Amino acid sequence: MSYLSNRVFWLATLERAVKTLFQTALAGLAVAESSGFLGLDLRAVDWNAVCWMSVSAAALSILTSVSSGPAGEPNSPSLVTTAAGAVPAGLAGEIAPDPNPASSAVAASVAEVAEAAEVAAAVQVEKVRRSRAPRPPATSANRPSKKDAG
Repeated sequence: MSYLSNRVFWLATLERAVKTLFQTALAGLAVAESSGFLGLDLRAVDWNAVCWMSVSAAALSILTSVSSGPAGEPNSPSLVTTAAGAVPAGLAGEIAPDPNPASSAVAASVAEVAEAAEVAAAVQVEKVRRSRAPRPPATSANRPSKKDAG
């Protein structure tokens, strides 16, 4: 339970709770908008419900982070471990890299797949760009001659 006295743990937990609070508030507004209103009428939103729903979600986020503390990285509210040697920004020196070689191999495989997907996406973007590029106007220099056609 030493993670409960760690400043980095509480900063990460607070960040998660604030994100959850705002995400839930936006979701509540989206539900209010899609429940029959044309546009978003802020006077018609049940602000009491949106606020309680958001605060409840933030409280659950904090409880989840506290209960997840012993399971993941040391001094982190996450259940996910980072790839070997990869330390989230701002946590350098706070989290030791994972010594498990199997997780390093998985992380390397995931990185290779991500890189291959990025290359494939770039190739597709280039194909689309080329297909939409304007074609040069036909001139006598690039028109087939009657000899070639015959």
